[in-house]
Amino acid sequence: MVADLPMVGLPEGAPARPADPGAFPAVHDIPASREQTLLDAAERERIQRELTAARERQSGAAQQ
Repeated sequence: MVADLPMVGLPEGAPARPADPGAFPAVHDIPASREQTLLDAAERERIQRELTAARERQSGAAQQ
């Protein structure tokens, strides 16, 4: 590294480097499968109606 060259070095007040550079992140690990199932059409429709009603209540309260 450039900081290790003579006459260059680290800037004043820079923290010391760790002795062990550490491992690379595990980018190829696959996350565990989900325990929950997907929502069925009726549940999605119910949630959409609830969110729409909440949005309309909020916009009504904001206009007052």
